[in-house]
Amino acid sequence: MGPARIFSEMFYPSGIKCVVCGDDLPESTRYCVCERCKLDFNTKFCLKCGRAMKNMAEYCDDCQNHGFTFAAARAPFVYENEVVGLIRRLKFGSGKYLSGIMAQFMTDVYVDSNFSADAAVFVPMLKRKQRARGYNQAEEIAKAFSGFTGIPIIDALERVKKTGNFARMNKRQRAEAIKDSIALKDDALIKDRNLVLIDDVFTTGATAEECSRVLKSAGCGKIFVLTFATSRIRIELY
Repeated sequence: MGPARIFSEMFYPSGIKCVVCGDDLPESTRYCVCERCKLDFNTKFCLKCGRAMKNMAEYCDDCQNHGFTFAAARAPFVYENEVVGLIRRLKFGSGKYLSGIMAQFMTDVYVDSNFSADAAVFVPMLKRKQRARGYNQAEEIAKAFSGFTGIPIIDALERVKKTGNFARMNKRQRAEAIKDSIALKDDALIKDRNLVLIDDVFTTGATAEECSRVLKSAGCGKIFVLTFATSRIRIELY
């Protein structure tokens, strides 16, 4: 039984369905998305941060001028159109089952990247917020990713400070809000190990950068950031 049927039958026992529109899919389907609901694949992206770009440059202006602590970031999709809806269902619409489908796409991107990780870590949530939601979506994606790849998960990070609503913040404000909001639980398990950092969306990179800074300070090796979706690079006014 393929991954598409496994995850689809969790939610649609009568057969494989498209997770976007709900239409029937053939038995041979690898992913739970029909041809009509093609998602926005991230095909032109910065080789460092992985964000979508319109031009053919290798690196975006941010990465050329400042860079990030992590080695590279990748995502199969751009955070637009149907992809936005899937992420919202995962986080706010009882769409926990989508974590496995997202992890399948992310696993393919990870394999194509040729990055070799010793362990996977995930972006943490505040305990109060996680209790209210019932789960941490990044952790659920990481569990499925681990199932596909055999890479063990380390629960290495925790949120120690509220950051506010990122949706209303620009890049600089996000970087300030996330600062010192993430702490390390135990550095013994990550020292000298290459890590893949799992989250649902890469927007400005502020969260991934803060997690990477904390992990690097504890002596880990290289960090590869892997998300289901990434933003499209735009010029921001500060």
